[in-house]
Amino acid sequence: MYQLHLTTDQKIKVDHARSPVRFIQTARVAHKTASIDVVLDVGPQPTIWSNMQSPEFSGKSRISVTGKRGKDQILALLSALSSLFEKGFTIEFDALFGQMSYTFLKTDIPRYPFQRLHNYPSYIPSRNFPLGAISPQHTNQKVVESEAPPFVVDQALCDFLDLHRIEGRRVLPGAAMVDFFARAAKSKSVKNIRFQAPLVLETPTTQARAEIDKNGSYKLVQQDAAKTSICSGTLADKPLDHSPKNLTKEPEMIPLHMMSKTQVYECFKNVQFGEPFRTVQEVRIWEDHADADIRIQPTSNTEHDRIRKIDACLHSFAPIASRVAPEADHNAGAFLPASAEDFTLHVDDLPYNFTCRYYLPLEVGRGGRSLASSFDVFSEAGALLISCRKYLVAWVPRGVVHKEQKETSVDNGGAVSKKLSVDEMTKTLVDVLRVALELQPSEKLGMFFMCCFIAFLTLCQ
Repeated sequence: MYQLHLTTDQKIKVDHARSPVRFIQTARVAHKTASIDVVLDVGPQPTIWSNMQSPEFSGKSRISVTGKRGKDQILALLSALSSLFEKGFTIEFDALFGQMSYTFLKTDIPRYPFQRLHNYPSYIPSRNFPLGAISPQHTNQKVVESEAPPFVVDQALCDFLDLHRIEGRRVLPGAAMVDFFARAAKSKSVKNIRFQAPLVLETPTTQARAEIDKNGSYKLVQQDAAKTSICSGTLADKPLDHSPKNLTKEPEMIPLHMMSKTQVYECFKNVQFGEPFRTVQEVRIWEDHADADIRIQPTSNTEHDRIRKIDACLHSFAPIASRVAPEADHNAGAFLPASAEDFTLHVDDLPYNFTCRYYLPLEVGRGGRSLASSFDVFSEAGALLISCRKYLVAWVPRGVVHKEQKETSVDNGGAVSKKLSVDEMTKTLVDVLRVALELQPSEKLGMFFMCCFIAFLTLCQ
């Protein structure tokens, strides 16, 4: 009688033959489960991804972090991460790059095509250091940043913004940001600014940090876990030489359109202005320009007064656009600031009465979804106060600013747990029950107890 001795490799094959992996059954259950949106293949080879390419599984997104042999594996990984990011997953790039032997630099890119912004990398690509990577021996070099003035968010500012709401939220006007960085520059001018996300300031617990590097690049970053970029751009090296445009029509001529203060603020559907922000008294529109008369009532807080002054210059663009731009459904969204170029402060102190002049015709792009123009601000005596070579607004659908945030809690370990709504838990329970009905009788008992446990959690919450 001979005794058979199996090697480890042979034993694995025998065990696999006796207890095969039920791949096709698992894949079918996952495909039928409505709560599963993405099938992610994590492994040395895209085995799961390859076996789920049949039409039977075409209803689910299938992503693999690796490519087939001979393919670029880094490209496969980055493609998988970008696909997950598009589907709303948060990618911890710091953790990813921390495992590599290179330090990567970041560069701003346009978030929307209609902004028509040009962004260039802050490094010189080479064969030795592609994709902005820095070799380990260069990582000890410190990036010297110039001192930016503190961006103050206090209770007084939050209370002040109760008079400036977008879709019901207290939102800091873009005017406050462009003025902040223009005053921080020695030239009193910003070459460009890009508004990337609204800064919602319901309470002073929301803080933001201003950063300016030695090259004049700046950004305003919200102090949250995601380090959300609110705006960014570049300061101008020297004051801009600017001469107001010559008008082909004399201002004394009868305007084509005239709008009263009431008509001006009837144009805003999703932006709610309190009376102190309703400072545009009248708008007069000619063929090649439009003038907005602005009158500010002084208060004891000069900084807040300054925000109202510059915000009036920017939001006076809306009533002008309502008369000369393609018609838009303002109940479905709003035109919000997207960017500005060559914004310059020509004086330190702004008067309380002045005129903002926009030059026509407007630049209309993306099927009427982006509007742009240049503007100058004049004192009552005709002195130039502010100039902007190009101010661009973009159509933002309703609901982008106001997002429902689920309740979260942080445990001692720093993990974030989300409290599911009743609808979400009910949906999950129904999905589990649907899968349970397809199981064998011997497997249904275990699934029954699982359903009872999920129902118990639902009642607890």
